[in-house]
Amino acid sequence: MNSYGFAKIQSEDLSTINFTQVDVDISFGVIDVAVSAQSILVAKDRNSLCRKLLGGCEAIQFPSELEIKRVFSDVYGIHSIITTTVNEAFYLNIESKEVVPLIKLRGIEITSIGFSLMQLKMTTGYFLLGTSSGTILSYKLSLGSNGVYETAPEIVFEFFSISPVCGLAFDLYEVESEIQLEGKVFVHTETKVMVLAVTGNGYYSFIGSMPFEKLFEDYWDKKKLSEAQIEGSVENELKLFYTINPGGVFELHTAAWKTNSSVCYQSFRAKTSKSMPVLSQDTFFSGYQRKAQIKADLEVPKAIAVSDRHVYMLYSDNLTVVQKERPEIEYSHDFMIGENMSQVVYEPQSHALWLWSRKGLYQLCGNFEAGQSWKDMLDLFNHKGALIKAKQEGNKVR
Repeated sequence: MNSYGFAKIQSEDLSTINFTQVDVDISFGVIDVAVSAQSILVAKDRNSLCRKLLGGCEAIQFPSELEIKRVFSDVYGIHSIITTTVNEAFYLNIESKEVVPLIKLRGIEITSIGFSLMQLKMTTGYFLLGTSSGTILSYKLSLGSNGVYETAPEIVFEFFSISPVCGLAFDLYEVESEIQLEGKVFVHTETKVMVLAVTGNGYYSFIGSMPFEKLFEDYWDKKKLSEAQIEGSVENELKLFYTINPGGVFELHTAAWKTNSSVCYQSFRAKTSKSMPVLSQDTFFSGYQRKAQIKADLEVPKAIAVSDRHVYMLYSDNLTVVQKERPEIEYSHDFMIGENMSQVVYEPQSHALWLWSRKGLYQLCGNFEAGQSWKDMLDLFNHKGALIKAKQEGNKVR
């Protein structure tokens, strides 16, 4: 056991891991970063905004009199929203270098965004905004010949206690059920939406029918809301891992969140397993804990990321990569004194881990995700887990 409370394993794969600073012109301190499959959007001091694409880095024009607070992008990098310290919001399309002010979002303090997973270039489709006052808004942007068109943001849900909505995500699932009619059995298929939300009071999953107003109408009842709460005492972070189907569309696979003493994650069923519930009793919940180096208390990481096989935990002095199914460290990296990394994100298409501090943006490349995890589970005699993972990875299981 090492000082982090995990067994250290020896891995031949570590020789392929590369931890480097990204070669972009970051002449001012990094404020926030949005990582996606096609681009990386970096907000810096003095209202500087740049975007890194495959072809290089390009400057984005942004109003000089405003101070950037957060940047958000969908998983593809097509649509981005930038917020400011005075609650102004701006839209940026991947094919543009100029931001567009979003008049109907003026005055709203946006704390999280759940973008649609549909790969649409001319519209965002309806998506969700989380606010500092604990409300969830439904909103849509469309691109036309005369500019960007906004729908009025509509409140679809409001948590009973005022706590910022710190994380949002949603995905659509087809669910099959059997219906008996006149002695015959028919298979009925309907589309369900699952919304994940994190506040300071808990991690919630809402499942129902679209539109969003219909989904949330039952949860205005406190008893029904308590049934949607998966975990309490949650800190302000929700991280997601997506798989990519043969059509190039991202699908929600795993969610991870922090409590006041550990990091937990939950996996969801594959889109092809239509007869299974979206949230089944077979989903995994696990907690990881690191012992504080000075006190006897347990230390919660500053930030987390999650992939198919690993949980990534960022501490003030260290990055620790832990296998999900084995309580073992696969990789550990100590930072230079004074680096003070602030955030970590896993990008599933490139299998790269991105970290940043005020001093710069870094990329960690390696083959952590190599192999098929369901086989590892069989080695651990976790037969139930192996069955679920094999189905998630598209294997035919009898």
